[in-house]
Amino acid sequence: MRIAGVAFPRLGAALKALRMTALSIIIATRNAGGTLTTALDSIRSQTFRDVEVIVIDGASTDSTVSIVRASQDIVSQWVSEPDTGVASAWNKGLTLARGDWVQFLGADDYLWDRESLATIFRDGIGPNGSGCRLVYGLVMALLTDGKPWKALGAPWPQASREFPRRMSLPHVGLFAHRSLFSEVGRFDESFKVVPDYDWTFRALAATTPFFVAFPVAAFGGNGLSSNPRNQLTFLSECKRARKQHGAYQLTPAEMGRWVHGLTVRLFFAVVPPGLAIPAQTAYRKLARNALKLRCCLTGRKQGEEGRDSCG
Repeated sequence: MRIAGVAFPRLGAALKALRMTALSIIIATRNAGGTLTTALDSIRSQTFRDVEVIVIDGASTDSTVSIVRASQDIVSQWVSEPDTGVASAWNKGLTLARGDWVQFLGADDYLWDRESLATIFRDGIGPNGSGCRLVYGLVMALLTDGKPWKALGAPWPQASREFPRRMSLPHVGLFAHRSLFSEVGRFDESFKVVPDYDWTFRALAATTPFFVAFPVAAFGGNGLSSNPRNQLTFLSECKRARKQHGAYQLTPAEMGRWVHGLTVRLFFAVVPPGLAIPAQTAYRKLARNALKLRCCLTGRKQGEEGRDSCG
């Protein structure tokens, strides 16, 4: 309509732009053309529809931007420009987000099945849920060939005991109420690999999380904290986060992680660039086989071992 010669958008479109949505899914990308379509398709297939998708791209040079442009039916807002890392991208996404709740999905992750979000909002967030401001579900870790390996996540009484030494709340399966970011702040951009671990420490000082025993997402395993070349940075930032929040202890297990991280970093430092991907694949297979052997020798199930990871 027009008022006094000034063009105004249709009232319905204006109200839609102003209203809050239930959930904002923020996806940080950088040359993610090989996996982003799968992530977006998993959101598109959800039965729960009150969702906005925000893609923050770090000036990709591959097909990422083309995929985003072709996905305007599901992508509500997006930007492609240089940034300083994943924490910077997430903070940009928070500035744009209109959702009451926020989830961070990796470009190589995807929602597990079409009922994932409906289950979280029914059993954890919605009227039949907990009333908590931090809700999380199971995350399926994938093998190199894309097949499911094991489910990550445990009820909070167990996860709370593990959190001081590892990120026991899988970040891709975590849903945070927007009020938490106002209360405890956004992501610390000085953390390049584990800003989620530092932020979750702060969030846990303000609220108690609620666990939904249902697979929310699949964890691609190609993120920053999973990259063997980032092992020393990963360990250093985990240590810094624990120290800042009074949870650091120099234990034999912690010393073992540093020895392992240094060994892995030195190995990948001498691997030729052309062999980096095959070497990384072989390393992951070896690590998983070693975990299986350790579980057999100790009589534990794999799910009881946990992950020595903050990602």
